[in-house]
Amino acid sequence: MKSCYDQFSLGENVRPFMCLLGPDGAVYALSRLAMGLRPACEVAQAALWFLLDFDRDERVTVDSYIDNIRFVGPREPTVVAIRTFLERCEQAGVQLDRYPKSRNDEHIRALDERQGDFLGEHYDYAESTRCLTQKTIAKLEIVRDAIDFTNEVTLSARQFSALMGLFFWTASVLSIKLAPFFHLLRAYRNSGADASNTSFDVVKTTLNATAKRELKQWGLTAG
Repeated sequence: MKSCYDQFSLGENVRPFMCLLGPDGAVYALSRLAMGLRPACEVAQAALWFLLDFDRDERVTVDSYIDNIRFVGPREPTVVAIRTFLERCEQAGVQLDRYPKSRNDEHIRALDERQGDFLGEHYDYAESTRCLTQKTIAKLEIVRDAIDFTNEVTLSARQFSALMGLFFWTASVLSIKLAPFFHLLRAYRNSGADASNTSFDVVKTTLNATAKRELKQWGLTAG
């Protein structure tokens, strides 16, 4: 799904509870579902399940996760399943990130792949194998280098956000107290101050010794 959360409009009765204070001092009410809002994933996943709620050949497997969908199975019944899904998306006004030129079966068949990426893993369907994607490996290398106290840690705003997402997840799962990581959290708060959507990969943050030591401690605790 394309720009998944932006496709969900908020009702007028909900918008007053979804406000933020802008740098100009004005209060803005969101009109679209906010990415990062606690129930946002549940809303998106429920909508995707609804779109996929139709009868199909039992040989066709459908995997879905929030805004990612994968159809796997024999060619012809899979084409039928994809066509039905596209029809339901069109009826609901859903925009897709990758789709055939039309719902014509020939255009759908043109999407056929013997291998491809899905949720951070690369699948080779002909060989029945899977491995990490290069993008996933690159992310893991960033984490590895970041918690290596011997190296200087310089991260883009996007990389730092991804790393801190993992930090907050492990803190929640392992009940890790956040207070001992004050300097790391402060560095994260300041990292996006000069970043915008167009410079999220350009703006760099170099962690000071204290924040770096706390990052190392998190790696040891979570590991």
